[in-house]
Amino acid sequence: METNLMPNTISALQEMVDRSFKMTAFVDRIQSVLSTKFVCNQVGNLIHHGIAHKYSGFFGDKIAEILENYNIDVKYGNVPTMNKEYASVSEVIHKLNEEVINYQNALNMCYKVSFDNMDVHVCSDLIDIITQHNLIVTQTILLEDKIEVYGNNIAAYDHDVKDFWILKEAY
Repeated sequence: METNLMPNTISALQEMVDRSFKMTAFVDRIQSVLSTKFVCNQVGNLIHHGIAHKYSGFFGDKIAEILENYNIDVKYGNVPTMNKEYASVSEVIHKLNEEVINYQNALNMCYKVSFDNMDVHVCSDLIDIITQHNLIVTQTILLEDKIEVYGNNIAAYDHDVKDFWILKEAY
């Protein structure tokens, strides 16, 4: 069957679906480490509900819908084991922000690929996804900035996190 998407655009969208599900597993691991190893239950819970659920439940699904709207079946690959150990809350938060920004860069590249291939109709579908993801980027930058301010006072960081949590729907 004919499709109105270029092969490079299809590949870029499929890669983002894969990345979305990997990010869910990655952020779930972050939540588990924060909640158990570092007893940062509030931070872990907010990250779990406000960030992890967005990757497969919103970003991955929305990108998959773009493919399916053009009658392209989505292939779901294996999600790698997520078992990295972390030495501190600061390390966890820094890694979270790094991976969120890596995802943002890949999402922006997906937009560019679709634009460069004249799949402008896909670009328009990606704008809302990019806008929504930027809220997460803003949140993780703030989490990273605040962990530097709180330093070793992890209990206060966990206690105060709702004061600097901007993804309000996670409450």
